Amino acid sequence: MKRFFIPIACLLLMACGGQNSNQNTDGNAKQDSSVQTLMSTDIQGGPQTIKVKGGGQAPNVMTLLKAFQEAMPSEAVERVLKHGENLADGSQYEDEDDWRVLVDRKKGYADLASLTDCDQMQAAVWKRKNGHRVFAVSLFQQHGDPQDRLCWYDYNPDTETLTAEKSPVDDFKPDVEPEAIDWLLPMNGTTFEIYEYHVGFPRITHQYTWDGQEFHPGKNLIDDFTNGFNNRSESGNPSGWNYYTIIDLTGAGSRVLWLSEDKNPKISTLLTPFKGQMYSIAELTSQSVENSLACYKLPPQGKDKLPTVRVTYRDLPGGYWHTIMKGDYVSFVISDLPNFVEGGRSMDIEGFGADDETTDILDVEGEFFMPQAKEWHKFEFCEEAP
Repeated sequence: MKRFFIPIACLLLMACGGQNSNQNTDGNAKQDSSVQTLMSTDIQGGPQTIKVKGGGQAPNVMTLLKAFQEAMPSEAVERVLKHGENLADGSQYEDEDDWRVLVDRKKGYADLASLTDCDQMQAAVWKRKNGHRVFAVSLFQQHGDPQDRLCWYDYNPDTETLTAEKSPVDDFKPDVEPEAIDWLLPMNGTTFEIYEYHVGFPRITHQYTWDGQEFHPGKNLIDDFTNGFNNRSESGNPSGWNYYTIIDLTGAGSRVLWLSEDKNPKISTLLTPFKGQMYSIAELTSQSVENSLACYKLPPQGKDKLPTVRVTYRDLPGGYWHTIMKGDYVSFVISDLPNFVEGGRSMDIEGFGADDETTDILDVEGEFFMPQAKEWHKFEFCEEAP
């Protein structure tokens, strides 16, 4: 996994330390190409307290980083201290092995960034209203376990001590456990971001805003995407979707992105990955027929006896769409459509060519249930990450 090397022209965009409220993260050092598996998360992995010799009332990012390195040595921080000690604010050291060190004491930011898989890091400082400071260090090791570690501290100027405290990542509670998360310390502005990843889903960004003392949950952003519905492509950014939730229909990781006009999902769409795109398995509108959506928990199917759910959606013209979800994926889709030209109905299967892709599954009795949202979250669509 790689980080992005930032050209020197991007240095003009850099800011941190609670000084600039206009966020622009296009040139950020640590991008979402590196993620961490939640199952091996070790977020607050640093020492609980660190003495900062000569820290005083207003230590800069390099002073705090030196104290951190003494307590928890790492190669990435060592390189930043070695090559950044004499750097002018906002300038960088570029190494022939395609990594760079950037330091800006005034703005409270330092990093080591690269397109390679070398160890990398970010550090940032925010000044608190009470005279204390928040000091954060994000460490990345391509071959480490965990790959990412976020260490978060309060600096007390009276005792010259860093004390570990919870970060926004520690309190992050997704609807369904994602495959991975990542985060970003801001080079510009004060917004801290957590990125949520589900295989086949667009990236979900959770922004946290700084009030001068603490970070608070802000906007939720979903990368724009294209979805398939009734075997056709259409915009993944329809007007009217203002809330989202993620549900697991089979209980085995079959994630569904549920978008709704409001917290009442009478007007909503349910999407899940299928054949390389987000596929709408049901789209409810003000004109939808009554009971147009139904879910059935079926006996475990396939050689592996995977938990199986059939989602049945009836559209306005009288077509039925049956989505068969096994384990953590969509196995196949059955369309049952009226044939207005020749009369009768026409059935078709869209899948991957497996032997068990059959309409016989429509005759399997199952336990009826309706999907339920754990919590609805306000969101906005944003440009897809490069």
